[in-house]
Amino acid sequence: MNLNIQASTFYKLNRDISVNSIIKLSKYKQLSILFVQKKRNTPTAPILSVKKTTDTTIDLYWTEASDEEEISGYKVYKDGILEATLGNVLLYKVTGVTVGILHNYKVTAFNINGTESTPSNTLSIKTGSH
Repeated sequence: MNLNIQASTFYKLNRDISVNSIIKLSKYKQLSILFVQKKRNTPTAPILSVKKTTDTTIDLYWTEASDEEEISGYKVYKDGILEATLGNVLLYKVTGVTVGILHNYKVTAFNINGTESTPSNTLSIKTGSH
């Protein structure tokens, strides 16, 4: 790739030019290239609530997250382990819950770039203890 570089001129390089590109300079002894990475936005954390429980199921719901980028979905964590990755929905039914066992649930949002929010509040839920 041949580039016609002029002295004291600002150039914005696109993705077609990699960091490893060789730029041949005939007249100029120095070329400074500044690479600026766009700051990635972080979605707001959802607020988690429980809608209803039975002995073996829990209906979790949360507030919609927001971001300058489009929200792509949500991740539900049970006891710190990823339970489910969902699309852009605000409700999840946990099934197969064992009666009397306490579990901690959190939710995060993620945007189209895959950037994940900080976790929601933690809900500690034990079914069958009505």
